[in-house]
Amino acid sequence: MKFHLCWKKAVLLAVAALLILAPAAIAAESVEGENLKMESLKTSVKVGGTVTVSLGLNEVTADSVTGGIKFDTNLMECTAITGPNGEALSDFMVTGDVDKANPPHVFYKTYSSLDSDDVNTTGIVGFAYAGLVAAPYSEETVLKATFKAKATGEATFVLFEDTSYDYAAGSGYQNDASATAKTTITEGGGMTIKLTNRTSGADVKGQVDGIEDGGDYAEGDTFTVTCGEACVIIAKQGDTLTRLTGEKVADGQYRFTLTDCEEIIIDKKGDVTLDGNLKNQDATQIKANALSKKSFNAEQLLTGDVDANGVIKNQDATKAKAAALGKKPLDWDEAASQ
Repeated sequence: MKFHLCWKKAVLLAVAALLILAPAAIAAESVEGENLKMESLKTSVKVGGTVTVSLGLNEVTADSVTGGIKFDTNLMECTAITGPNGEALSDFMVTGDVDKANPPHVFYKTYSSLDSDDVNTTGIVGFAYAGLVAAPYSEETVLKATFKAKATGEATFVLFEDTSYDYAAGSGYQNDASATAKTTITEGGGMTIKLTNRTSGADVKGQVDGIEDGGDYAEGDTFTVTCGEACVIIAKQGDTLTRLTGEKVADGQYRFTLTDCEEIIIDKKGDVTLDGNLKNQDATQIKANALSKKSFNAEQLLTGDVDANGVIKNQDATKAKAAALGKKPLDWDEAASQ
């Protein structure tokens, strides 16, 4: 099924086809229509950056619900359409024998697909739920769409819907409602940043806001790192690695300023094995380095320097071991503010 502007016609065709098979029977900005809701997770983005928009359904009694997100293809390109948890979406259809006395409510679900629909030509990401009888729909997030900023300007995301309360009779309530969210796209700064977050697969993950992998930024742009365990933030330019100084925003959250670099690396403090988790093995290796029994590369020298004084000593190993054993957590401030 293609998603074009004529949504009523599309749903009519879907219902008619299926009745033959069964004769009985999306900084954040949120906006809401009559039955649908949409949230844009960013109100501003740089060229090359991305924004995720979620499309949701409120609890409603209807037989068919159709709607979606319209976007400006000159400013945005849709790069992914997934379910609420990042899962792949697939069309659903009830076929075969249908109990005439108790027909299923939702017998057809379809979603826009980047593979088969002209999403980036029509500028529409949408869905259709077609039912045989009026019945309740539960509140849910229907889909999430990721968009990449192509050019500067004010990009709009328009939530629209066409919900029928008496679809089979061809009459009753029809709602062609719309609501708009806006995202301002600004010029990139000429630095394409690779973001390496080694904590992303860790037991305690670090969250990075303000930059993303492959985004275009300028020297002086800021970003924040939030984590329940102390981290080391490193800027890499060629073979040179520099530990960035952060400004405390809140407990476990620091703001950093981009320098001229090509990569930002997020490490746990003391994690010289670079797997995202601080363990007793890390403390052992730090001690071996302090005793000149083991060499470290440039990144390990920065993460292993728990005191952030430029030299790895036995004291760093002792603190890392205490943290690994859960006796005393490492201090963000030692790593972030010195």
